Amino acid sequence: MTTPKHGHIERGFEPHPPPLMTVEESEDYKGTAYMSDRNAVVGAQHLDEILGLDRSKWSIVGMRLHAATGQYVDKPDNYDGVTVYAVEKDRAPEHQRGPGALLGDEEPIEVVEFRCHDLTLADVLRCMESANIELWSRTLEGRSFYVVGKSTIPEGSY
Repeated sequence: MTTPKHGHIERGFEPHPPPLMTVEESEDYKGTAYMSDRNAVVGAQHLDEILGLDRSKWSIVGMRLHAATGQYVDKPDNYDGVTVYAVEKDRAPEHQRGPGALLGDEEPIEVVEFRCHDLTLADVLRCMESANIELWSRTLEGRSFYVVGKSTIPEGSY
């Protein structure tokens, strides 16, 4: 895979709310996700390398992963893709530049949004050491449940 470089950055201020954590009525499942790229697989490219972002100049602070599915695949506003949010270190206030500097800092930060047209969810996962995604039916919200059996599909050893 060649390393693409990012295009021209349009400057401007667009306030962005904190990441969405609510479930819309149309969403059947909600959950949590985390990924670790701290000790990425030897020989695999880091996400910033694939994007062509220089780690000394950029710090990725978030991403939205989207997969167009089912009957909505052909809708014009639906897409498979990745959007990455990164801080341009030279433009950040001095106290937000160092490693871990954004942890515990509640001040709004300026980020650049990169819509990555040629990057897929699979590409992002290949860059990570580990990933975990847990999704649960909205009907379980606030309820306990008990696992009363275990099986495999297709049938085999668990």
